[in-house]
Amino acid sequence: MSAAKKVLLALVSVAVLFVVAVAIAALTINPDKYRGQIADALSKQIGRTVTLGGPIHFDLSTGGIALGISDVAVGNARWARQPQMAKIGKLELGVALMPLFSHRLVVTRLDIDHAGIDLETAVNGENNWVLKTPTAPASPPQKSAPTTAPGAAVGIRIDELSISDSQLSMRDDRTGKLSAVKVKDLTLKPSAGGTDVSFNGTYNGAPVTLDLTADTTDLLGNGEWPFAATAGYGAFAFKGKGKASLGHKIVDLDSYQLAAGHSTLSGHLVLDLAGAKPSLHGTLTSDTLDVADFKPASPGSQNAPASASSQSPGPKRLFSTAPLDLGALKSADANLDASIGTLKMGKAQLDHIQATLNLAGGRLAIDPLKAMLGGSAVAGRVELDASGSPARYSLTLKAPNMEIADLLRAGGLSPFVTGKGDADIDLSGSGASAHDMAASTAGHILVTAMNGTVSAAAAGSVAEGLTQILAPGGNTTPALDCLALRYSLANGVAKNDGVLADSSASTVAGAGGFNLGAETIDMTLHAKPKLVNVGGLLPPLSITGPLSGPHFGVDARGEVRNVASQYLGGTLNKLLGGKGASPAATDAVPTILKAPAGQNDCVYTLDHPAAAPAATGNAAPAAKPANPIKNLGNAIKGLFGH
Repeated sequence: MSAAKKVLLALVSVAVLFVVAVAIAALTINPDKYRGQIADALSKQIGRTVTLGGPIHFDLSTGGIALGISDVAVGNARWARQPQMAKIGKLELGVALMPLFSHRLVVTRLDIDHAGIDLETAVNGENNWVLKTPTAPASPPQKSAPTTAPGAAVGIRIDELSISDSQLSMRDDRTGKLSAVKVKDLTLKPSAGGTDVSFNGTYNGAPVTLDLTADTTDLLGNGEWPFAATAGYGAFAFKGKGKASLGHKIVDLDSYQLAAGHSTLSGHLVLDLAGAKPSLHGTLTSDTLDVADFKPASPGSQNAPASASSQSPGPKRLFSTAPLDLGALKSADANLDASIGTLKMGKAQLDHIQATLNLAGGRLAIDPLKAMLGGSAVAGRVELDASGSPARYSLTLKAPNMEIADLLRAGGLSPFVTGKGDADIDLSGSGASAHDMAASTAGHILVTAMNGTVSAAAAGSVAEGLTQILAPGGNTTPALDCLALRYSLANGVAKNDGVLADSSASTVAGAGGFNLGAETIDMTLHAKPKLVNVGGLLPPLSITGPLSGPHFGVDARGEVRNVASQYLGGTLNKLLGGKGASPAATDAVPTILKAPAGQNDCVYTLDHPAAAPAATGNAAPAAKPANPIKNLGNAIKGLFGH
């Protein structure tokens, strides 16, 4: 049984007991005179201290029972934070008399003002709204126990309801999460042949509104009734119409529209609350969906301390260390077919998305997933499994015949490289936070391209260092013959399995990798220019620092080693920490092999290392320079253009 249902039954039980107790007393005496005795009787019945601070007034007529009381309080569990679980400033209750004899509670009017209910779950899972009523004495066993008649259950109907200036708070001590619903005005009243419901309040500080018109006078009955509704929550606006049966716990939205910022969602949804947990199935259609528009309207706890990452100085974190709240994945099941015209995720954008979303037992899978990345088709699957501990994720994406410029745009870089190739990404990890999942990531990343161009003019500040080695010496648009990026990942650390690029201006080979857990990169790119004469010397390009803002610069230590190797017979190189004469940076760059027709030359070269000798000189040979230090300066000028 859900917490909400338990609370409702508890409150109804208290109300019925209270009405019956007062009704019996009122037939013979003034109930306010015995307010203390009534409170004691209620306290014994529910196992909590009940106080009735205000006067009681009671009327009994042919129309039913009318009860009024103020300053009511219900005590809390011993372990709870607050002394009272519930407080009511003023309560006015009207109950029809005759339906009680037919096991029906018809509330003709219920007005509540200045009420506060604090629900709490302890660390051990105990709930403060579970009331420990006295246990009835055991009856002697009978040969044939009577069965309960099918119609014995008590039916409930509320004709008119008004709640004002009240609050319901929910705290879970296991997670520290605190939620609060403040009710400025909640009304339920009859209209022409139906019922109107209106709500105005807040949820965790974010404004919430609801206006619902139902074509029924009995919302809680078993019958099905049409409805139309509009609602708002923070920046979200909703409207829909359909059919509902609260008795059978079914809400069928024939059509709905949800808008937030520039995003819209529409379709058909069916919510089934009859099972052990809610289930949702239907369709989601959107012309434009921007993830930024669907940020939470307010934090789960307004008093939660700032995370360590937000308080400490330094580079911006890509992966938060805050625990992931994945409890919602376990609380419901869903099966949805989604069709999205444009999905925006920061600077990345996917178009023409077709996907099926399935949520069962805490396992969320988006499979299959099909989309367009620019002009490139992408297919894959995404899974987030919260059924066990720790939670796990997996991501598989394949983009055959992809345009490399589309991938650069998705990564937030200027499309300074073009060319057709393939992308194959297969990653998985586990953990209690996004950082933990990143730090445990395993899998591979493979990206290839060929027959494209390199544009120095199109490079942004981040890509500038890369274009200087792919297009050195002022060659603004050299042809890109091939590109291969291959990484294998384990425990969040990406190992270089081959980084090689070949343009009409240079050949570039990479070493090093990146660490998702530490959020750092440490790579060195060695380039061999084909058109610029640097006398066999070329300073390596280092890419180091945080992933959120890497630093591009000349690897000075590596270049001095190169000079030492070529001109000082390895002596200085040993002093710098080497074990002997190391090859020049250009010697780390293999000669590109010619692959069979239709294959990528860079991939072929990486796959045949024994057949790919290291380059030993410029495409345009030059005499050995007389001054190695001067030559180093010329090399830097020729490489970076300044």
